[in-house]
This record gives sequence, C-alpha cells and structure tokens, in this order.
Amino acid sequence: MIRSPISGLVLGCSLALGGCGGDEPRCWGEGCDKQGSQGAGGSDSASDAAVTDDDDDNDATTATPTRRVLWSITDAAGRLTAFDTQSHTEELHVRVAEGANAQAWTFKVASDYAWVWRNDGVLDAVHLAQEKVAANITLATLNPETAEAVWGTGVTLGDGCVYVVTDNTGNVVRVDTATLAPTRKTKIEGGIPQQNSLIYDGTSLWVMFDGGSELVQADPVTLEVKDSVPLGQGMNQPVGHLVYVSDEAVWLVDTNTNDLIQVDKATLTPSVVDNLSDLDRTPELSDMGVGSNDTGFFLMLFETNRVVRFDGATGSRGPIYDLAGQGGINTMAVATDRLYVLTDASSRDQVLEIDIETGRTLQTITLLRPAQWPLVVSDLAVAP
Repeated sequence: MIRSPISGLVLGCSLALGGCGGDEPRCWGEGCDKQGSQGAGGSDSASDAAVTDDDDDNDATTATPTRRVLWSITDAAGRLTAFDTQSHTEELHVRVAEGANAQAWTFKVASDYAWVWRNDGVLDAVHLAQEKVAANITLATLNPETAEAVWGTGVTLGDGCVYVVTDNTGNVVRVDTATLAPTRKTKIEGGIPQQNSLIYDGTSLWVMFDGGSELVQADPVTLEVKDSVPLGQGMNQPVGHLVYVSDEAVWLVDTNTNDLIQVDKATLTPSVVDNLSDLDRTPELSDMGVGSNDTGFFLMLFETNRVVRFDGATGSRGPIYDLAGQGGINTMAVATDRLYVLTDASSRDQVLEIDIETGRTLQTITLLRPAQWPLVVSDLAVAP
C-alpha cells in the first residue's frame, strides 16, 4: 500500500462553467507562498543521507524560507498540528474528529483551510486563522469499524475545490471551499481506489484505481469521464499507483511488474520508462511512500530504508538517500529544497531535514507530539 500522499500546489482561483468559487485565499500568517509536497528542540547533524560526489566545500545550501511548517496528524486524540522547523515551536494544534468514533486518515493543507478526511465519511474543514474546525461535511455514510470501506481514498485540491474519492465503489465528490458544501457527486467505475488515486492538474482529474487496468481522465466541473488510458503493456492485472503529474505526462508505478510508466497527456499513450525491481528487496514495490515538488517525484522504499529521487520530465533516476542507520523510516514530505523524513523510532517524533541537492542531514527536528502519517510541508513567507 502507499503510505504517503502526493502533495500538490494549491491555488485559489475558481473553476469556470459553474464549478467551485470563493474569494482570494486567506493566508495563515502574515502572507503565504506556494506549498511544497505530502512533517522543542533539535540537534544539528552533518551526516550524509544520499550518495553524492559533493565534498565539504560544496555543502552550502539555498536559503530557507522565512517560515517552513510541518503538518501532521498527531497522537491518538487526532490533532492536526503545525510545527515550525526553525523555531521548533508548535504553531497550531486543532483536535479533529472530536466526539466521533472515527479517525483522521489523511489531509491536505491550503492557505486558509486544512481538509481532513475521516474514516466515517466526514471531511473536517479546519479554519487555520481561527484554529478550529469550521465544518464537519458528511460526504458518505460509512462505518469506521470497517475501515476498508474508505482506506486509501484520494483527496486532492485545486481551483477553489476539494475532490474526494469517498469509498471503495469509486464515488467522487467535489466540495466548494467557499461555501463548505458538496456541489457534485459521481461514480467512476474502475476498481478499488487507493491513497494516491486522485490528482488534479489544473485542467483534469486523473484517477487510478488499485487493481484496475485503466488511468481515467475526468472533467473537474462535471466529474464525467473524458477519456481513459488502457495500461495493457503486457502487464498482468496491473496495480497502479499515481506518483506525479507534470505539464506533459502522468507518471505511475505498476507494483506487479515494478515498471515506472509514463502516460503522454497529448496522445494518452503509455510507455514503460524504467523497471524499479533493483531498488527494493521485495518482489513487488507495493509498500512505498510518494512525495513530489516542482522538479520531480520521490519514492520512499520501506524495506531498504531508502528514498529515490526521479526527474519529473524524463523519469530518470537521481540521488538515492540511504537512511538505513535511522532505525527505519515512516513517511516523508518534500519541499522545493528540503526532504523531511519521519523516522520509525518508537517515539515517532523525530524528523530529519535533508538538503535535496547535497543529501546532507541538516538537523533532526523533535516534534512535541508523536506524528502519524501523512507529513505535509508548506512555506509561509512573512510579509515585510
């Protein structure tokens, strides 16, 4: 299973033709910049996390944004927290799923709200400036005791909307971020959705179902299927995981064959770019994490405790970040210049900040509360 969601850029404009709307996004803090991927007191470290040719004279890194925040769901109480990576202080914590027999499973963060998906079919809208849950939006009637009903559902954001695959039958719901109300619901046939089952790229929704043999392109306004891509590359019952969407292509991993597949957006033609079998000890890359930024995507391999970087244009492999000495890895978040990795220590509160270019661990961040996955990072710039 995939254990970390794809992160993406969250914008505040509205869809045309009667989609979602809303005012300009309200930033949490004095001002805000674009998001990266999607984690008192820390210790400096100079250990190398990646195989690089850089010597000590080349370890200078790019300037860190004014404020960089790690978001996570923490502890059994189900708190959404924001932790400043520079001051090492907890800037926000809001209890979600309060009073409900439910768990918060995944979330996305925009400039004004965080959207927390629960295993009872409810989407919590957390108002970041007010530091409270503004609305509990029921999207499906689900029994949290049978978690498989919603396990691995996809959540994605864009253009004033939240899109959620709500259950294992392929129901997709669009929520307006201005009114906090569902505006459209449809069912996309194709199998059982998994965590990274849904990505919005600005013009289309891309949907991939676990066990399915098609990549579906859907209209974000009507939610109707525009086209589909058969993945019949000689693959036997492919299990596809969406990992990245660029301007030109959609990237996914078939965890039966371990093939990295590129689907050209213009022609909707799939092609196998690489086979990743040599990267892990297991025959199938079924247990991995995914993260991305504007330049490419990252796969976290839990069996070998490594993170591998891929170019978002060509799919070529980049550095391998070897984290075998950290006692296991759990989840990650990717910013423009940093990789944040939650280690799998018993305390679940240690996050490594790694420079993406040099592979050096810049610091170990100790969170105030044990973190669950996913981990999300955002850059918030303070206005002058």
